[in-house]
Amino acid sequence: MGMKEAREYLQTLGLEQRIIVPEEDTATVELAARALGVEPGRIAKTLTL
Repeated sequence: MGMKEAREYLQTLGLEQRIIVPEEDTATVELAARALGVEPGRIAKTLTL
């Protein structure tokens, strides 16, 4: 699922406003946590093939 499809799906649930697209690098859990200002344990990353 791409960003467009994810946004459309979340919109059907009334959750589109919860999408966060940080400007900082989020390639690792540590970088994502830093970019969002949260502890690394709060980050869920997805894996794609």
